[in-house]
Amino acid sequence: MKKLRKPRVDSVLVDGIPSLYYQEGVDFYYYLVRLYDKKGREIPSSVNCAYSSAYYSHEQILKMAKAL
Repeated sequence: MKKLRKPRVDSVLVDGIPSLYYQEGVDFYYYLVRLYDKKGREIPSSVNCAYSSAYYSHEQILKMAKAL
């Protein structure tokens, strides 16, 4: 049986960046998710991504960030 390893992620930063997309008085944002280890270094990973509020609600974005 394979031993499970502890995750390296200690903290997560969700950064909001304003989008140029504008529709009928509603501002949209991109939420960039960054993962950090215990020493405060950013973990380089292929899962670095940004979620758009034009497609996802704020609750969905937080759930996806927790899943990373």
